[in-house]
Parts: sequence; C-alpha cells; structure tokens
Amino acid sequence: MAASSKTVTAKYRIARNTYACCRLDILHSDEENAKVLVGVLLKGDRELPVGTQLIIPAADKTMENKTALVQNVDGEHVHLCTPFITQPIQEERRKEARIATNFKMLLKGHQLDAVEGAVDGITFQCNDSKNTLTNLVVGRPYEFKGTYKQVDYEFIGVLKHLHYDWKYYRHRLGVHFIEMDHEKETVLRFLINPDYKVPIAQSSTIDTSTGKISR
Repeated sequence: MAASSKTVTAKYRIARNTYACCRLDILHSDEENAKVLVGVLLKGDRELPVGTQLIIPAADKTMENKTALVQNVDGEHVHLCTPFITQPIQEERRKEARIATNFKMLLKGHQLDAVEGAVDGITFQCNDSKNTLTNLVVGRPYEFKGTYKQVDYEFIGVLKHLHYDWKYYRHRLGVHFIEMDHEKETVLRFLINPDYKVPIAQSSTIDTSTGKISR
C-alpha cells in the first residue's frame, strides 16, 4: 500500500461476523505501521477500541482483503495500526456463483431487498431508517417470508454476517438457507433468477405459470 495519503471505503469489526462500514483516510502506511482516520458521518469522527480489526475489501470479490489492527489512538482520533496485510480467503468456495438478484423477503416485519445470491446463500439489504436490525444474532436461524406467483413461502435462514452503514441507515445481511426441500429450493431458484431453467427430470412436477410445485 502506498505511503501517500489516500481515502478508501472500508469496514471495521464490531463482533464476530458483524461489521460497520466506514471511510478510512490513510495518513501513512508502510511495512512497519499505518496511521488512519476512521469516519462514518464525518472525516475522522470515530475512535475505535484498541484491537479493532480494520478491513479494506478488495475491488474484485475473488481477491483477498487487506486488514490491520488498531494499536493506539491519539487525542485527534489518529489510529496507529499494524501494517495492512493481505488476508487469505478463509471461507469455503461457494458451490454456485452468486448473481445479482431483485426480489424481496420479510424478516420480523422488515422488508429486505435481495441484492445478490445463490440458492445456498443470499445477501439482503434493508434501507429502513426507522428500524434497525441490530438485535439479530449471528449464527441463529430466523424465519424469512417470500412470495412467488402470489403464493407465500416460509424459509429458514441462518444469519452468517451483518454489515451496518450508519451513514445511510443501511444494513446488509448474509443468510444461509437450511431445511430446504425440493419445493422451497425450486421456488428460491426462481426468485433468484426468473429465467431459471427447470431440469427436464423435474419439469413434470413444476407448473411455472402458476407457481405450483408438486412434491
């Protein structure tokens, strides 16, 4: 990372698998340490606890992120950190590539917009500024409600991670769906990709005009 000052979009770890979006003004960075300002609403308006992990996501999601740990914070909110290092991707390779999506689900009365995903996991976004989702617990299953062809379906999804963007009151949730039978999996595939092609072996059990799916 260059030693000259630059501003990047980043996030910092609040708890395990829970992050807040922020802006980093990198004042200095070399192989020995880094000095940064952390801002959410304004430049340098946050003072993070020692030990907080800072993450600069890679532009290409297939690449590794860069991370550093806060070691000290001075009176002007300048964070002295460990040097930024490349963090290997530790999560399992996804069985299916995630694609951009455009459908909605409900969770505890909150309307969630699906922004990308595959049948095994979806990233949702909630833009409701009046109600936050901060009371959700990572690793816990929740009931999600979706509609396909005017038929309501209930899905069980385990919350894998939460991202908070306090500036825009926007929340992103990573969800892994479990207890999926043939019917729910097929419905979810159609929600993710309306052009999904039903395998010939299953075509006799699915009426795509009505959304009725036989077991």
